[in-house]
Amino acid sequence: MSSPASYSFIDHNGIDFSTMSYNNKIDISLVNYYPLTGNISDSCYYFLVKSDPQNANIKDLGFETFNYIDRITANFPWDTIPPSVECEHLYIVRCLDGFVKFKIVSIIDGQNYYNTEIRIFYEFTSDSTF
Repeated sequence: MSSPASYSFIDHNGIDFSTMSYNNKIDISLVNYYPLTGNISDSCYYFLVKSDPQNANIKDLGFETFNYIDRITANFPWDTIPPSVECEHLYIVRCLDGFVKFKIVSIIDGQNYYNTEIRIFYEFTSDSTF
């Protein structure tokens, strides 16, 4: 982990990474439906990114180390479809006011969707450099 990495979680309420609060400027939330169609999934979860609903604005880098990426370039290859939530994967997200990279540490599957939380290490930047 890099030294500025912090620990938090993402659940159905979502999170604003720049203020680390739950408010009306949520960057990302956990959903139990496929974001492009709205079809409910019984087998996996997805992230709903709020920066631009027309684009995924998320990249699943797979089983990479936290320090694998240190900047976002102008031609960064965002995913064209929303990826499912996978433990130990590294994700990059375009937030409302910057970028975040986070690695999923664990998925705490509650009795239902509303009790489920994704525990993460993350680093937020207001520009394009982590």
